[in-house]
Amino acid sequence: MPATEGQVGPITDQTAEKLCRDVSTRMFFGVILSMKHEVRVMQKNRAAAALSTSPSTYGHEGCGGEPPSIVGSKHAV
Repeated sequence: MPATEGQVGPITDQTAEKLCRDVSTRMFFGVILSMKHEVRVMQKNRAAAALSTSPSTYGHEGCGGEPPSIVGSKHAV
């Protein structure tokens, strides 16, 4: 699945299909699938920890003018 930057502009200008694709790419493919492979390693080693973080200030505060899918997915992580 290719990376997506989302469409810049107000949320009122976004289509449901575009928002769904962008958010699912960022949240499902970016976080969930990473954890899937991390857990495999953790199970082999019998001890480990995994932590998902969002390396972005968008996870702490909104940002006008940025794609809603980026800001929303960073908050979710």
